[in-house]
Amino acid sequence: MASPKPLLTPLYVRIPTTHANTIDRMAAARGQAKQQVVTEIFEHVLQNERDTKRKSGNPAVLSLTEAATLLRVSEDDVVQCMQTSSLPGRRIGNAWRFSRDGLLAWLGESDRAGRPTPGFARPTRAD
Repeated sequence: MASPKPLLTPLYVRIPTTHANTIDRMAAARGQAKQQVVTEIFEHVLQNERDTKRKSGNPAVLSLTEAATLLRVSEDDVVQCMQTSSLPGRRIGNAWRFSRDGLLAWLGESDRAGRPTPGFARPTRAD
């Protein structure tokens, strides 16, 4: 069974002529459409960024202490927030584990909605 084709979005950008010529040469040498060459370049750049993030000391999985540090609150605040809201985390044995990306996405949810994240009050002073 063939996998479904991904949705495609037109993207019109201006790039330096030397870059456009390189893409043309790569497409011709590989017998591919320029769209495929650009997609592969993009995927390669994203993978490099993910690899760099992993190597830079920003682990994908955080402990309770690391999650509190990331959110700049106490460990007790993190646990309380987990009990009263949808803060993403899992208990494994006696330890809490959190997805770094999940915490940042959760934190950003209140920004988009214009409301404070459940479990955290609006700040009353600058931190």
